[in-house]
Amino acid sequence: IGGPIIKDRTFFFFNFERDIFDQGISESRIVPTAAARQGVFDLTSLGFGVIDARAGTASNRFNLPINQNFVNLLNQVYPLPNTPGEAQPLPGVFERFRFSTQTNDESKQISTRVDHRFNDKHTLTGSFALSDGTFEFCCETFPGTNDAILSPQRTYRLSTNFNSTFSPNMVNEFRFGGNRSELIFAGP
Repeated sequence: IGGPIIKDRTFFFFNFERDIFDQGISESRIVPTAAARQGVFDLTSLGFGVIDARAGTASNRFNLPINQNFVNLLNQVYPLPNTPGEAQPLPGVFERFRFSTQTNDESKQISTRVDHRFNDKHTLTGSFALSDGTFEFCCETFPGTNDAILSPQRTYRLSTNFNSTFSPNMVNEFRFGGNRSELIFAGP
């Protein structure tokens, strides 16, 4: 919006914008299979057969037990694969987990300006702008972890301009301004 403050002397301008950009994306992660979490590694695709590392089995040469605390940790951190047959890089041990998520970017901008005409030869202009937003560089690791990389960003801009027209061949202009940016790229 904008208009006169003092007729034929002082004018103002104000603008507010809000942008919300949500983008859905499909992600995939490589996770250990249920059998691998228990110590059974199917390496037949590599020519090694099935290695059963559970205690007391013939494949467990050193008779090392599977640590149940480690298995519980794996189950808490990693979901089970949900696309069998897309076993990369090690079929039977690691397979794909696919999920859909979204990135969310939100920003607000305010712009203001005031123009004042002292007379036909002298004018003064001042402006201020503020931009504030949070941008998401990528999605969360797994659904519900809320560990996406966020980048809060805020910028300010202030400027003034004084014009004096002394003659058709002589104009004097004084400008002053400044910017400040607060950008966090490593996440909060």
